[in-house]
Amino acid sequence: MWLFRPPVQRHFLRGLPWEVEKNLHRLTGQWSESIGRTVDDLARQAEDFVREELDTVEGLVAKAQDQRVAIEQAMNLLDQTETRLRE
Repeated sequence: MWLFRPPVQRHFLRGLPWEVEKNLHRLTGQWSESIGRTVDDLARQAEDFVREELDTVEGLVAKAQDQRVAIEQAMNLLDQTETRLRE
């Protein structure tokens, strides 16, 4: 065993830098894909949030317009009542 140990160790030590570099490239590729998926998911969530906010604002604006007619009618009624009281 003492005869074969040094050449075997040298063989594996020579290949070690390449193996480390190869595995680091694989790891960075996996991280890059994971980060890309996460960014895409966050962008989709932000887009959904903005759409919901726009829907809420549109609903409020539509509701405010519906109330505007009722408010105008109430103001006209008040004007008519005020006119009658002055007469």
